[in-house]
Amino acid sequence: MRNIPDSPWLTPAEQEEARERLLEYGLLKCSNKRDLPLKSGGATDIYVNLRDAQNRPKAIKFIADLFENPLRRLGCTRFAEVPDSVSCFAGPLSVQTNLPYPTIRENPKEGRVAKSSVIGSGNYGETIVMLDDVITDGESKIAPYRECLNMGLRPETLVVLVDRQQGRRKNFAAEHMRMSVWPRPGKPWNGALTIS
Repeated sequence: MRNIPDSPWLTPAEQEEARERLLEYGLLKCSNKRDLPLKSGGATDIYVNLRDAQNRPKAIKFIADLFENPLRRLGCTRFAEVPDSVSCFAGPLSVQTNLPYPTIRENPKEGRVAKSSVIGSGNYGETIVMLDDVITDGESKIAPYRECLNMGLRPETLVVLVDRQQGRRKNFAAEHMRMSVWPRPGKPWNGALTIS
């Protein structure tokens, strides 16, 4: 797999189109009051909600096209989906890139005949890319990262649209996680999708 560039995986023109399309599809919400709730319990002024794309087939196609860009640029042979935000476009993305993928759950589903934390597989020693829409403090990425390691996979890169930079570096270091995040952050809200 190739090294991660220092630049976002979308050009400024692509970022502008992505913002407009996500707003059009109702998948990007903004509030100057900074009162949009986060899973972690905090609040934000920008909320990316890709999971609602399942109601809009054109949105699924658009998002799959967006995420094809970094996968091709990284030259990976497999990606891992961290549900639920990526679930609606992981299948179409797999079809258009011809890349297989496992789904790695943060919390295992109990009472299953099959493995409760993973759907799919990978090749031992294979370097993979994990996909998600946003990273905030990184807590929800720890269990999927560990599961990839347990499967013998090497999750070296996490590709996201937005890195909120709210504790991810500290939490990854505390867990001894050696996984880069693309885009590499600059100022807050810099990412593949820069919000201004």
